[in-house]
Order: sequence, then structure tokens, then C-alpha cells
Amino acid sequence: MNWFIYILVISFFLPGCFAATIVRGTTEPIRFTSEPPGALVSVGGGQSCETPCTMTFKRNASLLAQYVQDGCENGTVSIYPTMSGVGVIMGGVIDHALGSTNTLQPNPAHLVMRCGQAAKEKSVDPTQTKLEQLNELRDQGYLTPEEYQQKRTEILSEM
Repeated sequence: MNWFIYILVISFFLPGCFAATIVRGTTEPIRFTSEPPGALVSVGGGQSCETPCTMTFKRNASLLAQYVQDGCENGTVSIYPTMSGVGVIMGGVIDHALGSTNTLQPNPAHLVMRCGQAAKEKSVDPTQTKLEQLNELRDQGYLTPEEYQQKRTEILSEM
């Protein structure tokens, strides 16, 4: 008789233990889009695709999607797991550990890329940056005129 009660109690509670895992699964497809389309999206683990596209990831993983397209400024989108309300009610500890209670956000992962002249305007010339920093050091009195001229010549010779 005790075994019957034990089996009855287990059979009542067991289905709810993995409910989110059974219903939602432990992976989720993420849609990647970009403006303009055609960017190569790379995510850790070697997965990549050309936008618009979809890749599937574990629900409990944080990801960094890197977007690259010729003539455009490269960009990244962070994708992170957030707690889903259904998982808290149905899932319990095991579902949470498996990631079934999570939803990956943002989905879709969208990036507006700066392309053409806009990308060129934003790009920073490292030589110009070094010369500006050198001018600031001279203006603040940290460099003598001789040190400034010597360092300026070095920077310009690297071009």
C-alpha cells in the first residue's frame, strides 16, 4: 500500500518538473537582420550567416553577434537570456538550470549599419588622433618644443 501512495505522489508531481523543457525546449531560434541586408553575422562557436537569417542557440547562453559588411562600419549586438514568466510557474529548478525558462533577447537581433560616406566620416584616423594628443601635451606644458618636434616627426614618418 505504501508503494502505491509513493507512485501516486511521484506521478502527480513529476510531469510538472520538466514542463518548460518539454513545452519550450532548451534552444531558441534567433533572427538576424541588418540595414542594409547582406551583412555577415558571426557568433561565438563558429556559427555565421548572411542577413536576413536565423540561427539556433541554447536559451541560457549570452551571445555577442558581430556584423561585418564591406563599405560599412562593423557593429555588434548583445543577446542575453531573460526569465520567461511561463517557466517560473511551470518549470521549477531543473527547467531553470536547463535554460528552458529563458527567452533570448532581442529577437530579432537588428543592426542599422553606417555605410558609405557616413562610415568614412565616423572612422578615426590614428595618425590624426596621435597628433591631437601630442598637441594637447605640448599646450599643457608636458613637452618641450624639441620633444614635441621629435615626437611629431616620428608620428608622421609612420604614415
